[in-house]
Amino acid sequence: MNSYFKEITKSYEILKPEIKKNGIYGHFCKTLIEQYKNIKINNFAFFMQVGSFYESYAWKLKINDIDIDFNYKLFDRLSSILHMVKSRKNSSNPHSINNPYMFGFPDKSKDRHIDRLLNENIIIVLVHQRDSDDDPKIKIRDTIEIFNPCTNINNTSNDNFTMSIALNLYKNDYYSCGISLFNLNSNENYVYECIDSKNYKNNVKNKIYKINITYNPTEIIFYNFTKIDNHIIIKKLDLELFDKNIIFFDDIINKDLLKLEYQREYFKEIYDDDILLNNNLKHYNLNFYEEARLSFILLLDYIGKINKLFLNNISKPKFIEIDDSLNIDYNTLDQLNIVSAEKKYEKFCLIEILDYTSTVMGKRFLTRRITNPLTNIEELNLNYDISAEMNNYVEFEKILNN
Repeated sequence: MNSYFKEITKSYEILKPEIKKNGIYGHFCKTLIEQYKNIKINNFAFFMQVGSFYESYAWKLKINDIDIDFNYKLFDRLSSILHMVKSRKNSSNPHSINNPYMFGFPDKSKDRHIDRLLNENIIIVLVHQRDSDDDPKIKIRDTIEIFNPCTNINNTSNDNFTMSIALNLYKNDYYSCGISLFNLNSNENYVYECIDSKNYKNNVKNKIYKINITYNPTEIIFYNFTKIDNHIIIKKLDLELFDKNIIFFDDIINKDLLKLEYQREYFKEIYDDDILLNNNLKHYNLNFYEEARLSFILLLDYIGKINKLFLNNISKPKFIEIDDSLNIDYNTLDQLNIVSAEKKYEKFCLIEILDYTSTVMGKRFLTRRITNPLTNIEELNLNYDISAEMNNYVEFEKILNN
């Protein structure tokens, strides 16, 4: 349980005796707490339908000399993204328990506001309103819809990858790690496995960083099997450098996901094929890559819980090719200003200066080539041959110039 969840839970317990007198506010707070517990991150917006509007409420006040902050931290940012002014339920009266801060949007403009929030990598939870079967005058709010940036096809941000990391510890000192990526827009799937060694103790940290800057995931699902506190993991792996949603899972509800036989049957259901035995993953076999296999099935399970339809016709995973490239750690990339660890300096780094690509795929390829320079001579020669061949076609130049 993170500190912010503890904070709003504590605030809710103090607010509860008063707001329960108001059905809307009481139901809003109770449902928000339940959803927060499931989502496990701070970066989410919560709205409840009241009539023809979707509304969100927040409280920031003192009750019995105790500071209360319930759902207030994101309010300024959300109102700025949605171009809305934060107000009070009754603007003529001061802020109080029964007069919370609020903002919202009409049902007819819901899609526009959802898109704005998704493009800022914010998860949205909507509680819909319906008429009671017994009395249409009574409104019931029990239908919940979740919009996630990583599974939103209309998301216009540069990339739409969800990244799954399964982290283990062996010999009490070395990390082993499986990494998987899924892109709903392009149906791409990638897997990778890395391990620390005596000669290269920061291998896992550097590989996580390089894959992050190459694929730019909107969300990271982190499965921590090390029994080390999440805050320590964040510092050791420099995860605070990534300006994105990181969802930590310390425990897996479905323990069967860890068993090889269950994994095989799970993959068969999705692919109609035993990809652990019959696969074409460029000389790799997922049978021999336990961490990669684990991160991949956990990613599929996470995506499937959001919407099972996303798993229909999903492509088979490809292994990320890093081992044929020069191993440049993230400190070197930052010091040489190839990439920037700080978002405010991002536009001044080498990749941004050289970036004249017009597609997401092009930018990802450019980033991969600059941060992971090829060392494989055959691959290099093939690229040179392709470039030379392309230069012979005047038509390509005309198309590219247009």
